Amino acid sequence: ATDPDNADVVLPAARALERLHIQREDYPALADALEKQIAFEPDVETKKKLLGTLADLYESRLHNVDRAVACYVERLELDPSDLVAMLALERLYEQRSEHLKLIGILQKRDAVAQDEAEARRLARRIGDIYETRLDDKDSAIAAYNEVLSRFGNDRETLKALERVYEATERYPDLLEAIGHELELVSD
Repeated sequence: ATDPDNADVVLPAARALERLHIQREDYPALADALEKQIAFEPDVETKKKLLGTLADLYESRLHNVDRAVACYVERLELDPSDLVAMLALERLYEQRSEHLKLIGILQKRDAVAQDEAEARRLARRIGDIYETRLDDKDSAIAAYNEVLSRFGNDRETLKALERVYEATERYPDLLEAIGHELELVSD
């Protein structure tokens, strides 16, 4: 009898079954074999790769986006700076209109952004989601102001802020934002 809790037994068996299930295009069984490998795999990089493969399988072959998302979330828990997992979650949350989760992933991407332009774009996008998709003007204002405080004034963010100030009839703030924009033009 085999020991279902012994990694030395389960891992080789699951890998062999993986190859067999791929040949037979038995995707539910393949998912099960990958799940077993993930459960027993000690190497983090290998586990991340397996989670990515399993997420792709769930999304493209088994049409179970919830499980695909769960795989990418688990992968991100293993490595909080995993850009592949973040980009996949961003795409899936966008498709599913899960705006608050999308904002969370964009914040994580912003935290590990390689350059200021990317970080600014991500931070501005958060404001845009609050403004246009969640109709949360106060959060949009806060997000756009955070962009300005972190990176300095830029025309695109000021224009977005002006739009929200006008929509919320915050005219003194609108005048201040227009003033900042005029300073940019005169420089």
